[in-house]
Formats: sequence, structure tokens, C-alpha cells
Amino acid sequence: MGTYHHMQWRCPKAKKKFWTTCVSLNALSLACSLQFHQVIPDWKEQEWSSEKPQNYAGIFHFQFWRFGRWIDVVIDDRLPTLHNQLIYCHSNSKNELWCALVEKAYAKLSGCYEALDGGNTGDALVDFTGGVSEPIDLVEGGYANDEAKRTLLFERVLKVHNRGGLISCSIKVRRSGQ
Repeated sequence: MGTYHHMQWRCPKAKKKFWTTCVSLNALSLACSLQFHQVIPDWKEQEWSSEKPQNYAGIFHFQFWRFGRWIDVVIDDRLPTLHNQLIYCHSNSKNELWCALVEKAYAKLSGCYEALDGGNTGDALVDFTGGVSEPIDLVEGGYANDEAKRTLLFERVLKVHNRGGLISCSIKVRRSGQ
């Protein structure tokens, strides 16, 4: 994550849209596309409205699945910036802040932003959906040299896909010298 000595916490200027239907991040995008209303309850009431600017409170309510139940997380609208730019998660559109707000809430749930560094997609999918995650290690499972195992794995993944399940993959980061 790094240390930012000149980091500032800034509130977005008025007339910014916090929520959109555009989904662009790994676990966040997969989970929110299916569980958007569970993770961000009452999202329309939390949105800034030009018709009712007095209703904007600068706080946001989220829910994440932990320990068998949905946990409420409330945050303010102050986001970490460096040189007037969001430091962590951000959209290409400067008027779209939902991903930075969800990330801040998830960081709060996890203890801090640094706790999100190098996180596990499977764990995040569970936190965002309340579902179940099943990791499959291709090396330990011996899939490289066993065509029958690869075929069964493909059929399994295809079955999950056809049933609308979430599928993600990742690789282990190797340090230099490995």
C-alpha cells in the first residue's frame, strides 16, 4: 500500500454521483452485480440529489457478510487523496465514487486499507455475497499432467458458470529469486 506523507482525506464536491450500475473491479464487480442491493442497502436514499440537497448527510451504509450474518458498516464521505486524486480504488470517471466508498467500508470492516493489500478474492466474494467459496489449487491437485482431471475440472467450472455462480482465478506472486 505504501506510506503517503502528504495524503489528505477529502470530501467529494457537491453534484457527484456516488452510485452507478457500472461495475469494474474483480470481486467487487462480481459480487455487487449480484448483491448490489444487499451490500449497498437503500442506495437511492444515500445518493446526492439536486432536487433535495438538504437530504445529503455525507454518510454511507454498507453491509458485508461475516460470521454467518450481515454486518452493518457506516462510513463518512471523506476519501484518501494524494494531489487531489483518489489513492486507492477509483473509477475512470471523476464523478463516480461508489467503488472508493465500498472499498473504504470494506477497509473499515477489515481494520484498515493495508489489510486489503494482497487479499483473497474468494474471501472477498464470501464477504460481498454471503455465499460459499471453494478454492482449487491446480498444482496441488495435479491437473497439469492429468487430462482426465482437467476434463472433470472444466465440466465442474462449466456447471458453476451455467448455474450463475461466480468464478475467479488468481496466481501466487513470486518474489524475485524464486
